[in-house]
Amino acid sequence: MSKPTEKPIRELCAEARATAASKGWDSFMIGDWDNPVRKDVLPRCLFLLVAEIAEAGEAYRRGKMRGDHGFVDEMADAFIRIMDIMGAFPDDFHAAIRQKMDFNTTRPAMHGGKKV
Repeated sequence: MSKPTEKPIRELCAEARATAASKGWDSFMIGDWDNPVRKDVLPRCLFLLVAEIAEAGEAYRRGKMRGDHGFVDEMADAFIRIMDIMGAFPDDFHAAIRQKMDFNTTRPAMHGGKKV
C-alpha cells in the first residue's frame, strides 16, 4: 500500500466527484434544488451516505474493523460520499469544517441533551 499524499480538501472533493462521475454516479450540483428534474439528486446522495454508515455499523457488529468491507473501509466510503456531495461547495467546505470544529470546542459536554 502506498503512503497517502495529503491534499487539500478541495482537491479530494474534486477527485471524489470525478471518480463518481466516471463510474456513473450522479453528483449533486448547486442549483439542483431549483431544478424539478434534478431535485431528487441530493436526497439520493444522502441516502447513499446513510447506507455507507449503516455498512460501517454492520462491519462493527460483525467485529470486522479493517480490510475489505471492514469498519474503516466503510467509513472511508462514507467520507468519500461526503466529499462528492460537498464538492459542489469546494471553497465553503474547508472553511465550514474549520469553523464547526472551532465552535465545537466552545460547547458544553454532551450538549443538546441527546441521549445515546
